[in-house]
Amino acid sequence: MGTAPKIILAATIIAFSSEWYQTDKPNFRIPVAGILMAWVFQGIENLDENAGIGLALIAFTTSLLAPVKGQKSPVDVAAKIVGSNRK
Repeated sequence: MGTAPKIILAATIIAFSSEWYQTDKPNFRIPVAGILMAWVFQGIENLDENAGIGLALIAFTTSLLAPVKGQKSPVDVAAKIVGSNRK
């Protein structure tokens, strides 16, 4: 397994756990989509290593910072867990 799929799977784990923490129920569509995207990014990395890793890092950063469906972003959830005063 290359670097890009590992980055995508890390983003998948973060998104899945954030969604589960906020809704109190697991959404198993996230890991399925993450596994498929890891497979796609492995193919991109095989074609062009720098492009695959770069796109995976963009996807990782976006998954950390972007709120989805009116929920908080994973960074906001982590700040809440550690007791930050951020609103």
